[in-house]
Amino acid sequence: MMTTLEEVFEIANIAQVCRRFLSRCLLCKHVKGGNIIPRPWGPTYDATERNELLHVDYLYFGDNMGACQYVLVLKDGLTHFCELVACDSPTSVVAATALVDWWKRFGAPSVLVSDQGSHFKSELIAQVCKKLNIDQSLVVAYAPWINGTVERLNRDVLQDLRVLLMEYKLDTHEWVYLLPLVQGNLNHTPVRSLGDKAPSELFTGLPRPTPFEPILLERGQRTEVLEASVLPSEQLDRLRSSLSGLHREVADQREKRRL
Repeated sequence: MMTTLEEVFEIANIAQVCRRFLSRCLLCKHVKGGNIIPRPWGPTYDATERNELLHVDYLYFGDNMGACQYVLVLKDGLTHFCELVACDSPTSVVAATALVDWWKRFGAPSVLVSDQGSHFKSELIAQVCKKLNIDQSLVVAYAPWINGTVERLNRDVLQDLRVLLMEYKLDTHEWVYLLPLVQGNLNHTPVRSLGDKAPSELFTGLPRPTPFEPILLERGQRTEVLEASVLPSEQLDRLRSSLSGLHREVADQREKRRL
């Protein structure tokens, strides 16, 4: 929130202003749980490159949410970039289709991390991973903290959906129509642990949109004309080098937070 506001407005004591605003938010008090209970973390999987680790999990909404009761959550291990797929039931077909969709746009991840549900331990998922040269890692039972990064994302998805349903006064069965908004919000919001960068910036290299664009006056657009001597391959190399530098900064910052 602070990063987004600072890009557009000049606000004195912005950290204090944001904390005061959030402390008075009735929706936040309603959708967020109680105190955090620390758990032993045990072994975890760390990514140092984009699309190195892909965490997947099914999020169950309950019988009162309509025909679609599940969301398949896919999350990149380094950049936190995510995709959300609504479905009627947690099946291996849905997971395999989503994995192929991810591959056709971003390439195959090196490792697929999931729990030991039958939908992930199926022969279909094993064959897809084999064809795409993906190593499959199944976390042990009753230890969700090992795959904790996607568990945290599940909580954020639920909170965002509850807030939007109450804000727009929609029926709970209409949550499916809000899922693209939730995914966009999660991918385009700067994260402190990512060096105040948005997951979409780190994963795709594209500039993130700001929620203030619809209400701001148009500003002059800066057009950069590339010299004819600069080849597209050279531009691509520069982009890859820039992204690699950002990924190293994120990995280093994450390591510092642990020490």
